[in-house]
Amino acid sequence: MSWLKGNVGVIATSWFLFAISSALTFPYLAEYMKLLGASEVDIGVATSLGSLANMLAVLPGGVLTDVIGRRKSIVIGTWGITATQFLYAAALNWQMFVAVYVVDSALHFYQPALAAILLDSLPPERRGGGMMLTAVLPQVPWLFLPPVGGYLLDAMGLTGMRASFLLSGIISAIVALLRMRLLVETAPVQEMPTRELLKAMAGSLAFWRGFKAQDPVVKYVLILGLAVNVAAG
Repeated sequence: MSWLKGNVGVIATSWFLFAISSALTFPYLAEYMKLLGASEVDIGVATSLGSLANMLAVLPGGVLTDVIGRRKSIVIGTWGITATQFLYAAALNWQMFVAVYVVDSALHFYQPALAAILLDSLPPERRGGGMMLTAVLPQVPWLFLPPVGGYLLDAMGLTGMRASFLLSGIISAIVALLRMRLLVETAPVQEMPTRELLKAMAGSLAFWRGFKAQDPVVKYVLILGLAVNVAAG
């Protein structure tokens, strides 16, 4: 089980901690927005804007990862997400909440870096088990923490939600420090002139260009994922 040390252990631990914070707050985002004055349509628009921001950030984020490094991308993104948790707690109205939500979604640009550094750190013969473990472990807090967030909301209303986000911010800061101190880079940085970098990042948004060249199984997974997200939306 030595492969659980190093980057893999850091990522698994940080995902577990992030799951604690999200289990306290995520189930009640819509209710928080209502308390801040949002309607159901406003909540739907906020969700759409967040998804758009994430899509527009993750694709160029994959390019940026190769240029500034995987570790640096992860650390920058994690500290940014930490800041948004405290901003959620301080939101004065639903418009401010939506602005923070869009920024939060965009700051997940480092997800390709996180996946890459995890796969690089797993032995080839352990990649299946390692991915399974890091996927299952973060589900544990969701078994018992959502009722805690619900209790804070029922007992304290808006103040309870702010308290949950403050706790989420503290946990996120611990994750950011953990990743900054312990993650180790797994690939050499590919320096690129700024103009070429911006061109490559813009070109990454044309994701459909490489679809035809994908393996049939990859195409199936992509189409299935799109269908499931349409249904969820």
